[in-house]
This record gives sequence, structure tokens and C-alpha cells, in this order.
Amino acid sequence: MNSIKFKNFSIANNFSKTIREKILLKTLILKKSKNSSLLSLKKNFNLMKLNEKNKIISYSEPEDHINKIAKLIIKKADFKNFKVLGISSKDISLVNQIKKIEKRSNTKIFNHNGSLETTIKKFYKSNIKKKYNILILRHIWEHIPNQRLFLNNIKKLLDEKHIIYIEVPDCKRLIENFDYSMIWEEHCYYYNQQNLIEQLQILGLKKIKFLRVPHPQEDNLCVLLNINDKKQSKIIMNKSLENNSTLFLERFNAKKKQTKIFFSKLRKKGFKFSFFGASHMLNTFLNVYSLKRYSDYIIDENPQKINKFFSESDSKIMSLDKIKNKNIKKIIFFISCNMSVEDKIIRKLKTLNKKVLFFSIFPLSKNYFFKKKLHYENKKTK
Repeated sequence: MNSIKFKNFSIANNFSKTIREKILLKTLILKKSKNSSLLSLKKNFNLMKLNEKNKIISYSEPEDHINKIAKLIIKKADFKNFKVLGISSKDISLVNQIKKIEKRSNTKIFNHNGSLETTIKKFYKSNIKKKYNILILRHIWEHIPNQRLFLNNIKKLLDEKHIIYIEVPDCKRLIENFDYSMIWEEHCYYYNQQNLIEQLQILGLKKIKFLRVPHPQEDNLCVLLNINDKKQSKIIMNKSLENNSTLFLERFNAKKKQTKIFFSKLRKKGFKFSFFGASHMLNTFLNVYSLKRYSDYIIDENPQKINKFFSESDSKIMSLDKIKNKNIKKIIFFISCNMSVEDKIIRKLKTLNKKVLFFSIFPLSKNYFFKKKLHYENKKTK
């Protein structure tokens, strides 16, 4: 099995006022490269052509390593003057930090606002005349459908001496733990350290420095590069990584069956289900496991999302305060936000004036629903 096919996959970031406004992809196909462990989405759809009029953009990437990366770039840069270009809004913090350390730096962000798809589309067509010697690409590389075309534009605006900084999430642990919520229609590629470096080298980039930044859910893979005109390197087969990617595809149907049985048993016991966090991970979770009938309540703290429809659910997103007043005898909360805020959310759930049962949808979490025993957290009313 070298691919998984999903039908009628709802787009994550489209928060609509009515159910009819939902945008569906007829098919979404995750496939494995023939020559490496790289997983990618088959290019049978184009997000840039979809009219996502209800899209709510809330990008949130780890920022605690920004100062370290800025210092590393400056250390490796053999330039008299720093001319820094960030491509998207995700690059603003790093560009600003470089400016803060090297005050004489000239900095620019190509596109401050809008989705990454909009930014990518504009950059494909861009004709930037000014030259730069530092280019920042944080968490956009995995979104780019045609990376070679994108790189061709990058080459046109770089000085002879230059540094390109690329940062992407590491999907290795998610693949090893069969976390299918990692699939996102906006991510074209799902990297590990080896296949990231390999793919960059194939495109004509040379690694200067690599750095891994640990994170509870996905580590950040950080690479400093420059353009390399030498012969492209060959891919080195890694049987362990290859096997992980193959198993990830092969075991999906069994995992889906197991998950649906879990939810079905709890429903028969009279439980209602509430998901905390209208995230793209939850969108995938509901889609790939066909759990529409179990999405009774979706909770989110973003006021822009409240009272909007999301993903597979036929219920509007609500605040946590609103669910307090509902007379629900048996309810389970599934945490579907980033794992880094999981403990904070659990503390909030325990303040509810009722018995609380909570799980995480993520296999890496200690609260993952296949790890935790099925019991209530006893809550005494004050």
C-alpha cells in the first residue's frame, strides 16, 4: 500500500456561517515517494483556486528559539551589510530579531498579511529587482506545491554571497506513532531530517548548518543553506525510515476501525463528545476517522470562530462558558489543541462544576484516549 485516499475532505480553516458554505475536497491522497521515506499529498487539487471567503488565519509557531537562530545566521553570514527578506508573516519575529542584533540591517517582509497560499501565489509571479543576502522561510516550505519554481524566483533575488534559512516541522515521531491528525491539506510534504536535507540537495541547495529544536509535538528542523551549482547528490536509502512511512499508510484502516469502535462503545454508554480546539488537527481527525456523528460540541477560545460551523460537525463552535450551563449528564472532552497547551486546558476543564472526563486526540500525549483508563475525575462542588 503506497497511498491513502480520503473522500469529501473538508478544509480546516474555513469557518462558515452556514453548513452549506463548507468547502470539500472530493479526494485527498497521501502517498509515499518511490525513492525515499518522504510522504506527500498528491497534487490532485489546488488550494490557491478555492474561494475560501470564510478563512480564519491563526498561524502559531514555536518562537522560543528565534534569538538563537538569529545569532546563528549572523555568525555564519560573511557580509558587511545585512539585507534580509522574510517571505511571510511567519518570518516577522526572526527578521525583527536579526534587526535588533544587527541594527544596520535592511529588512523587508514580502507579504505581511494573508494566507500562506496567497503568499506563495504572489511569490510565484513576483519580479523583485532588489538583491538580498539573507532569505527567511519559516514554516512555509512544506506548503509550497512547486518548490522548484519557488526556488527559481529565490535565485533571482539573491546576492552571490547569501544565506537561505528554512524551518519545517519534523513529522518523524508522528509517523512512528501513527498520528493521522498530522495530515493537513495545506501541507504538501511531511519531512524528517534525512529526507528534508536530501530534497533540498536535489533542488540545488547546499547545507551550511543544521539545527533541531525540540518541541512536545513536532520538533523544528532548522537548516541554513546556500545555492549549490554542483552535481545533485543521490538519495541514500534508510530502511528504518522507509519502513515507518510504509507502515503509516498500511495500518490506517486498522487504526480507523479501532477508533470508531472506541467512540461507538462510549456512545452506547450514553456519553456526549466535546472537542476543545477547532484546529486543523481536529479537522483531520474528524475527517479521516469519519466521526461526524460524534462531534456533538466544538469548543474554541478564539472569538472569531465562535458561532461558526467547522469541519464535519453540524454544531456551531461555542465557548467553554456556554457548555457549563448545558444539562449534560455524561460528557467527554477531547483536547485537540497543540500539545504544548494541553495541561493549561485540562486545568480549565477541571474548573467545570461537573464530573470531567478528558482525553487527547494525539498519540504522543500522556492523555491519548487509547492510553488513559476510562474513569471520571471526581469534582466536588464547592
